[in-house]
Order: sequence, then C-alpha cells, then structure tokens
Amino acid sequence: MNSLLERKTDHTDTAIVDIHNRTFKKLRISLTSACNFSCKYCVSSKNMKVERSNYVAPQQILHWVQSIQRVTPLDAVRLTGGEPSLYRDLPELIKRLKEAGIPQVGMTTNGSLLNVQAGQLAAAGLDSVNISLDAVNEQEYKRMGGRRYQQVQSSLQTALEAGLNVKINATILQNINDNQIIPLLELAMRHNIIIRFLELMPMGYLFGSKDELLVSADDILKIISNKYSFTALPREKSSTSNYYKLSGGSVFGIIGNHSTPFCRDCDRLRLDTKGNVYGCLSNEKGIALDSDKTRDALQLAMEQKQIDRFSGSSLSMRYIGG
Repeated sequence: MNSLLERKTDHTDTAIVDIHNRTFKKLRISLTSACNFSCKYCVSSKNMKVERSNYVAPQQILHWVQSIQRVTPLDAVRLTGGEPSLYRDLPELIKRLKEAGIPQVGMTTNGSLLNVQAGQLAAAGLDSVNISLDAVNEQEYKRMGGRRYQQVQSSLQTALEAGLNVKINATILQNINDNQIIPLLELAMRHNIIIRFLELMPMGYLFGSKDELLVSADDILKIISNKYSFTALPREKSSTSNYYKLSGGSVFGIIGNHSTPFCRDCDRLRLDTKGNVYGCLSNEKGIALDSDKTRDALQLAMEQKQIDRFSGSSLSMRYIGG
C-alpha cells in the first residue's frame, strides 16, 4: 500500500485545473446504490422498495483511489451511497484508505446503523460523519421516507461518544417538513453540533420538475430569525455551505444549491461503483478511469463542472450519493 510519503512523491507536479482555475482536492465515493430508506427527495412513491447493489471489493475501490492519488493528492474522501453503512467491508475500506494516506475520511449516512457501527468505524480511522436527519418529530420523519427513528436518534450521541466529528444534514421540503427547521436547529444546539439545511436538489425523478417543494435559503433564514438572532460568517473557499452564528454561539449552515450555488470554486469529483468519475451532479455522463489515462479522465471530469449554477440531472441520488 502507498504510504503518505509515497502519495506525496508519486503524483505529477501539475495539478488538475480546469479553464476556470478550479482544482480537484476532494473525492466522494459511492460504495453502493442500495438503501434502506425511501426519502422523498431521492425516490418517487412508485419506487419505495429497498434496493440492492452490486458489490465492489475494497481492493478495487482502493485501486481506483490510488490511481487518482498518483495524479493528484487528495485532501479528503467522503463515503456515500445509496447508504454506505450497508457496505459489508466498510471498516476494512476505511482502514485501508487511511493507510493509503488520505488525511480525512468522512461518511454521509442516514444513521440507521450508526448506533452499532460508530465505535468500530472510528477505530478503523473514520474522522467525520454527516447524518441525514430531516425531522425531529417521528411522524414527520417517516413522512419524509425515514425508518428506524429511535436508532437514528441514538446514533447522534453514539457517534459523538466514539469521537467522530458529527454534523446533521436536513433537506427541507415545502409543506412537508418545513415545520421542523426550528426543532432540528435546537436538536443540534443541544448536542453542540452543526446542522446544515439543504435546499432541494432537482435530481433523479425530480429533474425538470417545478419548484413547488423548494424551501429557499432566504425562507430558512426567515424562519430561524423569527426566534433567534444570528450573523453571517465568511464563506470558506470551496465550501458547499454558507454558515451563520447564533447569538448564543451555536453555528448552522445552509447548502443553497439553488439560491447560493458554490460552482465557481467547487473542488469535488465523484466516483461510482463502476469506476466512473463525475465532475458535477448536473452531468449524468460518467468518465471511466483508465490506469494509463487517469489524468485525462480527471481533466474531462473537471470540465463537466458548471460555470456558476447547479442545474441537476436524471442521475438518482441512490446511485451517485449525497
């Protein structure tokens, strides 16, 4: 396996940079398209079944990652799905990614299994976890397509006790869970963690639909301002979120793909279970990684990026990950 020193010396000196001077530093890996939830922003009411996925061995995923590392060093890898906690060799993969010199390994999960996995994943080297939690009220949670409500609630504390850096992600939909903004914010405040509220992304079956379900960043800020005072914080380069600090010191964020797009300095690429890289969720055409032409594939993926605004695509979030 490549050591951190090898990772630094093996890649070529020229960074992957597109014509808009965007660089590539972070990789999101979809481990599986299987998911045990049926969230409204991901699947339609006609496709609520729990899906299965082809298995990809840790050795193959590591091979893809190392071929990328030989071209450009990675600052971070985030494991996604589908639901990555369903990937049966998750601890082994995390351990091998850390041994390969990835500085930060994170995961985005629905939290349904994290209450029993957190300690093992942290011991393997997982640094952070983003838990998708769209409601505090159990009825609203199930209405959004979530399951195993009690387990997900306990996962927050379990992950913190395991030493993981925890954030909550909450996608807000008009007239479905927009009444959960304040309760979710207060839940995050009680746990002393950051919550990010997400605008709906027009992906999969929602691509091309009207914006009836959209709750904008301004809408979210207005609801919060009715109860709390806050100030905007400076946006960090390539951050997906705009952050705000409450008068009591707590911080929350908004990922406003529609209202405040972050395309201009996005430094992320995505990798699917077939070894295809994607530069943007707005482009559904994956580019196959070729060991002899990895740089070319990464460069083409960078050129897929939107210039200034996210537009979505027919890609399912179950397939490509959040």
